[in-house]
Amino acid sequence: MTHKEFIDEVRNEYIKARKCIYLPKKNSEILRRGTSRTISAIAEDIFAAYCAEKASDLNGLEIIADPQISFSGTGLRNVNDKKSLLIRPDIAICRNKKVECLFDLKMDLGYKRGLFLNGVKDRNEQLNLIKGYGAKINGNPYVISNQIELIYILLSEKNSAKGSHVINMESVKQFENINAFLLSNGAHLNAYHDNPIFKINENEFTELDTLLEKYLS
Repeated sequence: MTHKEFIDEVRNEYIKARKCIYLPKKNSEILRRGTSRTISAIAEDIFAAYCAEKASDLNGLEIIADPQISFSGTGLRNVNDKKSLLIRPDIAICRNKKVECLFDLKMDLGYKRGLFLNGVKDRNEQLNLIKGYGAKINGNPYVISNQIELIYILLSEKNSAKGSHVINMESVKQFENINAFLLSNGAHLNAYHDNPIFKINENEFTELDTLLEKYLS
């Protein structure tokens, strides 16, 4: 899958999400959606496929979309200290039952843009906490790598709101366990006007590909 094919797949899913999946046998002209369906889960699958196509060493390799990573029995607790810690990244890359890399896909940062860095800091601290611990994914035992890394994949630099500003990606990368890549500039991939002008960020894609090679080869 090329960089353009990846971006085009996401754009096409946005467009399809504006229409009803199921049409009636008659009177379809009176049916429409008031809002688009969310495509977050579909974007996870597209990115997981992108990663899988780049894998060259399949020995012990797993790419898991939307894993639930449970730390039940380890003593690690959630922020409210009410339940065992459970984290749910969008993608996990594992090798020989060791969780080596996590991904968090952001369609955009939306209204949470101003809070994003606080969330990154919290996730970085959480990664330091879970390093080396045993965990379970869908009931199967895994261990968290001591070099665990979380990578944010930001698909669009802007949200749909007029006047949105761009997040400083370098401020995200300052944390030792965190990396981040911005894959498109310009118009949002969900832009409603015809022929939106967005640019594929080839340099970011190339850096991402280099990082993926470390985990997939």
